[in-house]
Amino acid sequence: MHRMQGWSDTPLTQKGINEAVEAGKTLRTSGLKFDKLYTSDSGRAVRTAQAIVESLQRPVRIQINQGLREQFFGSYEGVKIANVIKMVAKLTHCATIPEFIKKYGMGAFQNILSKQDPLHLAENDQQFWARYGKAVMSIIHHGSPDKPIVMIAHSRVITAIMAKFAPKLLSPIIPDNLSITKLEIPENQFKPKVAYYNRPLIKAK
Repeated sequence: MHRMQGWSDTPLTQKGINEAVEAGKTLRTSGLKFDKLYTSDSGRAVRTAQAIVESLQRPVRIQINQGLREQFFGSYEGVKIANVIKMVAKLTHCATIPEFIKKYGMGAFQNILSKQDPLHLAENDQQFWARYGKAVMSIIHHGSPDKPIVMIAHSRVITAIMAKFAPKLLSPIIPDNLSITKLEIPENQFKPKVAYYNRPLIKAK
């Protein structure tokens, strides 16, 4: 597709569904005990959660939280990534988005989109973190301290977390689909410590 996709949505592909089913089978035998699976309200994320839960073969409730959405790109939603790269390159002399992120950080990229958005709809970095951090902390406060919190996270959100809190571990820039990133988050603020990043959950075929 090669278009900007934050709050805009596309159906989960059959390949994505199959991978989610395999991920659920792996989780079923992993020994990880959880009774809730959190996701944003994005259709592709919800469908991923449904496919995982179906193959877990045990009662797990899907909890939908709008605050877990990916970054909002405003007028740039659905725009060709190549066109966004041209704009960023003109402003910063970076040829690719990964190059820009390595040099300036994920937050600066979001701020450029927000500033350049002609309709002033795109989130800036501060707005994204306020929304996402509030959602995660609410989940923590309403959860059970003896159980891990398991959620479906969008790739750009994971990249943003890594770029902000563990930049030295951010390789590759974009995590693999259905990989696992483990965060340890204190109860009083969203300042996660990254235990590990981008561990495969399913075997490559």
